[in-house]
Amino acid sequence: MKRYGLSAALGAGLLALLSANVSAGAEPADGNSRCRPSLQILDGAGTVRGLGPRGLAAGDGVYWRGTQQHRIPLPAESERAVTAGMNKYGLIVGTIDGRHGFTYRPGATAVKLLPGAKSAGAVNDIGHVVGLTDDGDLGVWRHARLLRTLPLPEGYEDFAAHRAVDINNRGSVIGTILGPPPANGWPRPTHEVLWPADGSSPVPLADRLAPEETTPWTEAISDSGRIVGGQNPNLQPQPGRPVVFDPPYAGWPTLLEAEEGFPLDGPASMTDISPGGALAVGNADEFTAVGSWRPFAWNGSGPVRALPVLPGQTWPQARAEVADDRGRAGGSATDAEGVSHPVIWHCAVPQG
Repeated sequence: MKRYGLSAALGAGLLALLSANVSAGAEPADGNSRCRPSLQILDGAGTVRGLGPRGLAAGDGVYWRGTQQHRIPLPAESERAVTAGMNKYGLIVGTIDGRHGFTYRPGATAVKLLPGAKSAGAVNDIGHVVGLTDDGDLGVWRHARLLRTLPLPEGYEDFAAHRAVDINNRGSVIGTILGPPPANGWPRPTHEVLWPADGSSPVPLADRLAPEETTPWTEAISDSGRIVGGQNPNLQPQPGRPVVFDPPYAGWPTLLEAEEGFPLDGPASMTDISPGGALAVGNADEFTAVGSWRPFAWNGSGPVRALPVLPGQTWPQARAEVADDRGRAGGSATDAEGVSHPVIWHCAVPQG
């Protein structure tokens, strides 16, 4: 494998290139307090969207054992699989051709299609999968069986399920519902909603109502119920911020700040939080270089802090998409030649 380790000269913009051999199933002991932040490059192309056990990781239509990439075997005549995630036991979920939710275990000869699932948006460590049903509802599956559908919040009966976002290990679900077109035709109102694990009434979290207002959205929920996401302006070029919703979800979400020197001048959002809440990750887009994404990490308090990127770039290009409780983050990063690689950050939890 290749790994870019953070050197003591990181402040000067230098990264030390390390190389080591890793056998299938082996992975760095990220829980070791002596481990150093590092960026591991995986084989092939794509983005790491799920992290599993024993060196397993998942991307769109592919998975990795160690650094070696393998294809997910799709049904005949299928064209594309979008991977939504992988749980800590290696179960991958996603959507094939925008029409069929699926699960897959690395090494199996075929995927399993979820009955009645138009899409699969997330999986927890118990094996519960949340997605959209063919009838347009949010649903929860386990062992390829639809367990239940989720009701709309009271007063939102004219809305429709729009996006299955995440499900935590307690069974709480977050998602987005979409309202009917207003008289002027745009924008359609949307609401972020929490469906509590205890089956109590769903809770609307934040809404997007007009182009002059900010637009909070959700991306992931931890087992404690902490929800992370983003809040960006619809039209005007003003700073966006990563946000956190905490129980009891009263009022507006908390806006996070960044460490000194890290840019939050353009749109920024959290993309994931680990089940135990030890690590959350996200990305910021520098307005000084449109499309220059900078990944960051957050340990649950204080400012967000920069994750390392590959050296040799004038404008860094990297994105963090997933986090786990072993201190790892997955995503993609571009090298000095402009080639994008799937990557895993190890020891990503900010210290201090």
